[in-house]
Amino acid sequence: MCFDNHIQERQEKSVDSSSYQEVDMRTNIVIDDQLMHEALQVSGYKTKREAVEEGLKLHIAMKKQAKYGISGANYRGREILMQ
Repeated sequence: MCFDNHIQERQEKSVDSSSYQEVDMRTNIVIDDQLMHEALQVSGYKTKREAVEEGLKLHIAMKKQAKYGISGANYRGREILMQ
C-alpha cells in the first residue's frame, strides 16, 4: 500500500465519540513512568494503551457530567452509561 492511499483511508474513517468506535490515531506522548505504573497497578489493565484509552473515556464522562449536570452518568470499565 502506498503512503498516499494509507492517508486517504485514515481520512475516510469517521470518529464517533458517543459510541467510542475504535479508530486508529497513532501518537507519541510522554507520560510519567510512576504515574503509568500506578495506573496499570490499580486498574488491572495489561497494556499502557488500555490504561490511556480508559483514562480518556473516564475524563470525558466526568467532564460531560460536570458540564451538563448529569447525575446519572456512570463509568463502568470499558463503557460509559448515560441514564
